[in-house]
Amino acid sequence: MKIKDVFNSIADGISPFLIEHNFICNKNKQEFKSSDDNIIQIIRFLFHKKGNEIYLKLEIIIKLLDIEHIYQSVTNIEGRPYLTLGNDFLVLRNKEDDFDYKKKPTTYWLIETNKDVENIIINFEYNFNETILPYFYENSKIERVDYLLNSYPLRMSIHNYLYPLRANIGIIAAKLNNNPNYEKLIKEYIKELKDAEENYKNEFLKIIEIL
Repeated sequence: MKIKDVFNSIADGISPFLIEHNFICNKNKQEFKSSDDNIIQIIRFLFHKKGNEIYLKLEIIIKLLDIEHIYQSVTNIEGRPYLTLGNDFLVLRNKEDDFDYKKKPTTYWLIETNKDVENIIINFEYNFNETILPYFYENSKIERVDYLLNSYPLRMSIHNYLYPLRANIGIIAAKLNNNPNYEKLIKEYIKELKDAEENYKNEFLKIIEIL
C-alpha cells in the first residue's frame, strides 16, 4: 500500500460528508479545510510508513487570522508553525486534562489492509460529529483562545503545547480580548521563556511591543 493511495481512498470516502460542512479537500497537502471570514479550520492527515505498515495521525487545527497576522508580522524564523489551537485528534478526544497536559508519545491509527481504510471511512462521520465539529464550533473564537491558553499560563495546554508559540498566541489573544490580567501574563510568559533561544525571546518581546 502507498500513502498517496491510502489518503486518496480515505478522502474519496469522506469528501461527500465533509463537503456538506464546507470542508474542501486539498490532496496535495492531504488535508480538508474550511474557511470563513478570519477563521480557518483544518483536518490534516499525517502519514508515515514503516515496512509494510502505514501509520496515520489526524491533526485538528484552528487558525484565527486576527491573531496569526499579528504573530507573522514580527517573526523572521523560517518554517515556524502557525496555528492558534490544535492537537492530535486522539489527544483532543480523550481530553485527560485541558490545563495540565502531560505530552505522551504520539498515538497513531495503524493501516495494514484495505479493511483498515474502510474502518476509518466508516467511523469518520461519528468522530467528526462527536469530537471534531464541537471542537471547531466551541473554540474558534478569540475569547476561547484567551481562556484556554491564559487561564493557567505556566501549565502545559492540550490546545497549544509548544513554546514559544503558545506564549505568543496566548498574549495576542489576551490583548485582543482585553484580558484584565494582560500585564501579569506578560511577566509570567517572560519567566516561562527564560531558557528559550534568544531569537524566540525576541519574538515575544516584539509582539508585546506592537500590541
